[in-house]
Amino acid sequence: MATVCESEESVLTDGRIVTLRCRIVGVVPAIMSNGQMADSTNYWAQLTAEIRAEKKRGKSFTQEQAERYNKALFTGQLYLKDTKNMAVPYWPAENVEAVIRSGAKKSRAGQQALIGVSVVDDFPLIYDGPKTADGLWKDERFVFYSRVGGDGGTTTNCRCRFQQWSFEFDAMLDTRMANPESLRKWLDDAGWQVGLSAWHPKYGRFEVESVTEVK
Repeated sequence: MATVCESEESVLTDGRIVTLRCRIVGVVPAIMSNGQMADSTNYWAQLTAEIRAEKKRGKSFTQEQAERYNKALFTGQLYLKDTKNMAVPYWPAENVEAVIRSGAKKSRAGQQALIGVSVVDDFPLIYDGPKTADGLWKDERFVFYSRVGGDGGTTTNCRCRFQQWSFEFDAMLDTRMANPESLRKWLDDAGWQVGLSAWHPKYGRFEVESVTEVK
């Protein structure tokens, strides 16, 4: 792999599609929040609703109910590549593309990023810790509780927080739209102004460690 040139003199090539290996490193924790919980037909959304229905009006959860409820929230909001074994947290390609576009918008290049950049796969998050949903739940380092507001007042959410993390992914770049240095800038801007996943930019901010062309 060749390191991307940092020169400002780089120009667009004649329609070549290049694959760039990008590596980012978190500078603050990242919270994983899978939007599938907004789907009322989703298994984990249904499970949390069923547990809530067990609670009698005006009463609080029992300790056992609270444990099951929070674990269902925690598990349902993970992105897991290995769904059979409920393992291998990952960031979806479309989420990464959205982060790149958000960074590009800081220099009014959002449309260029939309057309010119495609993340080619779902890549696993890199971190030191359990790789299964159950293992993460049992490790208090990864369990994050927060208060959230709603129509019925405030309630507690429970999600997975990765304290130290990094991430490596491949992006296909259409050089009719931008050059590799542009992608590096978009990622840089996204890293300190946007951040990845939930509660950004307080959480999920990152530094760009490298952008290299895959030969």
